[in-house]
Amino acid sequence: MASVAVIAPSNTMADLPKALRANGVKRLGAMGYDVCFGRNANLRAFHTAGSLSERLEDFRGAISDPDVTVILPVFGGYNANQLLPHIDYSKLAKFRKTIVGFSDTTALLIAIHKFAGTPAIHGPSFSVLCDPNAFDYTCHGFQCVLKQEQVTYKSPVLVADDAWYKKKDFGPREMRRFKGWNIYRRGEARGPLIGGNLDTLSSLAGTQFFPNMKGCVLFLEDATGANPAVFHRQMTQLQQMGVFNEIKGLLLGIPPRGSPLSSKGILCYILNDVLGEVSYPVLLDVNCSHTDPMMSLPLGATAYLVAGDSPCLHIEAYPELRQ
Repeated sequence: MASVAVIAPSNTMADLPKALRANGVKRLGAMGYDVCFGRNANLRAFHTAGSLSERLEDFRGAISDPDVTVILPVFGGYNANQLLPHIDYSKLAKFRKTIVGFSDTTALLIAIHKFAGTPAIHGPSFSVLCDPNAFDYTCHGFQCVLKQEQVTYKSPVLVADDAWYKKKDFGPREMRRFKGWNIYRRGEARGPLIGGNLDTLSSLAGTQFFPNMKGCVLFLEDATGANPAVFHRQMTQLQQMGVFNEIKGLLLGIPPRGSPLSSKGILCYILNDVLGEVSYPVLLDVNCSHTDPMMSLPLGATAYLVAGDSPCLHIEAYPELRQ
């Protein structure tokens, strides 16, 4: 049986209750995976899971383990970008591991996609799969993309962004009806997927790890959406870097409930400012953020984006693995 290595390149696993870990192991087992844990995943060094060397030890161990096929961070958090200069990308390419995660894991996904050419999937972390009420939407997409199957994503009917992990018995989830993906600019586009968490992506600007976005379908998500001024500043940074003149389409993740960015007036004001008269399709409130359920989006995969009467995102083809 193939194995999933659960590691903590950002925040510590010590904050994840053992009962929830057992849920995650059970769910991944039902998908056909054994689970092993990094020896340092429970450490804590202020805001990270141990020192840089300790986090690197677990990451390198997962790469070298012949039974491991998928590397799955526990959470996002902060400072996974510290690992990037110390990764042996040629070794990662040789052993062809798949890494899946979101939020701060964006830094690892983008660097691994760029320099190793192995599967890097913006999708659920281990903690998401530990939810006893995890969405079928999330789990189905996760499995399809791991198998490199074609999958078409459409807007779900229900979403949730409650603190389920703080509840007695970890549920139930506070579901709310979802009005669906919103169209800012209509159209269709086809291109390789790139993107992730906006904060983390911004932290890579000016480094060798920032991705080439020319001709891509870009997806972005803001973890909190608490301050629209910060979002505006970061989007302006991408504008000034020329990103919005290079891409073929744009997806913005659904902001958490209560975020000022939930106001279409505020969001559209910012988009009008940074996008100008671009002609490509733009979809808002897409399920690629910190709200459940979430899509699994493989970086570099060819995607067909439809921003029309029936908005959808179809994963058509996967990038060939680098030799």
